[in-house]
Amino acid sequence: MPMTGDALKRYRKQLKLTQVALAKKIGVHPNSLARMERNEMTISEPVSRLVRVFAAAQNKR
Repeated sequence: MPMTGDALKRYRKQLKLTQVALAKKIGVHPNSLARMERNEMTISEPVSRLVRVFAAAQNKR
């Protein structure tokens, strides 16, 4: 199931990261991440998987 911009933003806030910090972790430009959160740009499957992996790892701590 594709990730929505709202879901991406919720994961980022759960990780307590700024857009810039999360963008660096997943290897995208900060402006691209902001556009994804606003649903102006499609969130690719690799990006959504990386974000979910980071969130799952954070929850295990």
